[in-house]
Amino acid sequence: MGGDLARIVARLRREPGKDIIVDAGASLVQEFIRRGLADDYRIFVMPVIFGRGKNHYWGPMLKQQTLKLLSVKNLNHGELVLHYETVRSGKRPYPGPLDDSHSSL
Repeated sequence: MGGDLARIVARLRREPGKDIIVDAGASLVQEFIRRGLADDYRIFVMPVIFGRGKNHYWGPMLKQQTLKLLSVKNLNHGELVLHYETVRSGKRPYPGPLDDSHSSL
């Protein structure tokens, strides 16, 4: 698929269906983030710590992107799936101080 990324995403959003899933290399994911095209994120946390390496996936960020945690799912081997929603400007991720419902996170 080629062309302007924002136009492609706008066209896909008009089509029937539910979600657009970007399972791609670091540069495409970075473009979605940089252009504000991602509405939510599912981040997989693996129970492994790498001793070295670069952050190729997220890359350099030009501005802060605030996210609101929607859910946490535990998988069979200790992995976590963290589902976040993008908080658009003018919105606060939480109505007030974190309450007890967030303390288990």
